[in-house]
Amino acid sequence: MNQKFRLNLSGAAILPIAIALATPAYGQVADVPAETEAEREARLTTVTVTARKRDETLINAPVAVTAVSGAELEAQGVTNLEQISARVPGLQVGRGAQTSNIFIRGVGSGINKGFEQSVGLYVDGVYQPRSRQFSQSQFDLQQVEVLRGPQGVLFGKNTVAGAIKLETASPEVGEELNGWVGVTWEPEFNTQSYSGVFSAGLADNLAGRLAIRYTTTDGYVENRVFDRDEAEREDMFARATLAWQPTESLNVETKLSYLEMDGVGKELTINAIDDRLPTPSTIALSQMLHPDFGVSTGDTAYVSFSGNPAFRVGDPPISDTETTESLSGSVKAEWEFDNFTLTSITGYSSFDFAQHHDVDFLPVSFIHNLDEEELDMFSQELRIATDWDGRINFLGGLYYENQDAYIEETTAFNGTFGVLPTSILPGGIVNVAQRTFFDQQAETIALFGELGIDLTDSVTLELGLRYSEDEKSIDKSVVVGAGTPRDFVGLVTPADTIGSADLTEYLTAAATVGGADGLNSATTFAALLNRFAADLNDTRTEDHFDPSVKLRWQYADNGSAYISYSTGYKSGGYNFSPDTAEPDGSPRPGHEFDDEKVTAWEAGIKHQFVPRQRP
Repeated sequence: MNQKFRLNLSGAAILPIAIALATPAYGQVADVPAETEAEREARLTTVTVTARKRDETLINAPVAVTAVSGAELEAQGVTNLEQISARVPGLQVGRGAQTSNIFIRGVGSGINKGFEQSVGLYVDGVYQPRSRQFSQSQFDLQQVEVLRGPQGVLFGKNTVAGAIKLETASPEVGEELNGWVGVTWEPEFNTQSYSGVFSAGLADNLAGRLAIRYTTTDGYVENRVFDRDEAEREDMFARATLAWQPTESLNVETKLSYLEMDGVGKELTINAIDDRLPTPSTIALSQMLHPDFGVSTGDTAYVSFSGNPAFRVGDPPISDTETTESLSGSVKAEWEFDNFTLTSITGYSSFDFAQHHDVDFLPVSFIHNLDEEELDMFSQELRIATDWDGRINFLGGLYYENQDAYIEETTAFNGTFGVLPTSILPGGIVNVAQRTFFDQQAETIALFGELGIDLTDSVTLELGLRYSEDEKSIDKSVVVGAGTPRDFVGLVTPADTIGSADLTEYLTAAATVGGADGLNSATTFAALLNRFAADLNDTRTEDHFDPSVKLRWQYADNGSAYISYSTGYKSGGYNFSPDTAEPDGSPRPGHEFDDEKVTAWEAGIKHQFVPRQRP
């Protein structure tokens, strides 16, 4: 049973609250008051979505969209998109071993780290491109909106399946000091959360908000290799917001967020076993180490046998660790004029992710990875939205984005599986490794617009178009070596084997520069896995026109119907996999992948059957 303690703060109650916090509250744990049916009905009646970059009610928006309020998420203890996806039809967000998996209506991307996402994630209007950013903790949200179907006109690239739009809470100019502090404890898995939100007017035209949360948990999966519960997590989050209103027509909002997440182990169980694994059978070795090794089912549904003891590092030695550090900021300015509004959104993201983990998912020490990702991204959007009295209105703008993504992956094999007296790898070498460097710069420029025409008082036609230009440059290198992921020793570089006519010539060059270890490592990866040391430097460009047409009929105050035609694209790029080169270093087919295009027709009816009470 969760134990939750929450104190609401106001300007007149700060001193008593401070005293109460310093006094033990034995037995005084209280649940957050439940939302009454009347309050819920009133809230649902006034739900406004900004998914299409304008204020609309859920009934009026001609798009399949689900909106969940931040208050509802907080009351339910929801802290990330994985938990949100369980509450939103058609949305699936999950953590995979290599990447996070994000799908809307069954459409998503594979696990290749070079792939773009099929679902766009936007936090306060700022795009979040890496899949692991979908796994970050979330806190103090105003609203979450999930749009299903292509969103090519207003959001642009990489929204062929849909988009997720997170709006964080903001202070209001002139408000009194308010907020809350909370403590949550779940004893079964020792999950603890300490959080606080404080918001207040700081001057006549300035307000601030601070949101802080610290969470730890011991995990719920029993790992029998290391005799521990997994995944152990520790998350620290903070966001500061300033709202400035220098004039009645100008509002400027600045947000700065910092997140740090550390983990040991993973929520991993075995659903199936493939017996086509190397000889001597890794299955037999696994069962020798752990006689109860097998598919996780029944009483062992939450039992894991994943771990590589031979690859542990540190003091005390541990493996299967991951760290995330993220710093993001945004500045949103809105100028309201008599019949139009200008909006500027400037965004910056710095994201670092690293994981040191078992990728054979067995209790033997066979394959281990060290993955590192770094992202620096800047974006700028300028748009105009009209509010004319006639039957025609317009929304349009310009968008610019610049990304620098760096990925480094080291994969190591232990030929003894951590238990055999000798190695099964070529030449008896114990540890072989391969390191892939992937440095990609990407730039996007787009122009978009949507024209709304009221054909009658109840029928509206919307015509949209977006033009985008994308450019990507890649510097990729694959090096063959020995050792563990943490102690990698490069033995064969692309410069050593460039121009090799075939496998034999490639291995001869590897032996010349790397000796016996170089030959054995190169043989493992080239002869057995078809992977060669190689360099790739390339640039690709693409441009897209994405039109959309929507027809909406407001047939009643509590109902509307729509039909839409929309398009979108997912930008092409470069294959991260290390097996994309020939022995001479030249790229193979498949080293580069083309952009994807989608065309969708959709028809829908939105009707509120039960009258709702209004405030």
